[in-house]
Amino acid sequence: GSERTTRLLAWGGSRRLAAVDLERAGPGDYRARRQVIRAGDDLWLILDRASGLTDTSATTSWTLGPGVDLSSGPTSGSYRLRSLRGSDAASLTFAGSEGTSFSTFHGSMDPFAGWHVVRSQPVATTAVRVEQPGPETWLATVIFPLACAMMPSTTAKPRPEPLPTSL
Repeated sequence: GSERTTRLLAWGGSRRLAAVDLERAGPGDYRARRQVIRAGDDLWLILDRASGLTDTSATTSWTLGPGVDLSSGPTSGSYRLRSLRGSDAASLTFAGSEGTSFSTFHGSMDPFAGWHVVRSQPVATTAVRVEQPGPETWLATVIFPLACAMMPSTTAKPRPEPLPTSL
């Protein structure tokens, strides 16, 4: 196999904000950096940057859980996520470097995308695949609940425990 290493560059957080910064090196001159930022309980920003891509493209796949429905949003790279078990909904939006393209797959073998394993069994689900031509790319991904974006909640719901702010 090819030599690859991943290292934690930085992390930190507080009750309202958490961030982690990772970098993968290899094979060859390839470098991929991901910064994940959680603001409050509901907003996620994921920043990806890749360099050293020669004669290839960067591919990022976002695989949804089996209980999540995906529909296209108003612009290229925007999607609406909806729980099949309740009324929860979220926005998933991508913005990327020139030439970025988006496609969706459900239980695909070629390319391999849109699969989960549930209780040791493969289950077809949906994946969004982001393709970006090199030699350098960037991608910003934003995820937030639609209820928070459209109107304040009128009923009290228990909030999930916040994610740990350190590794």
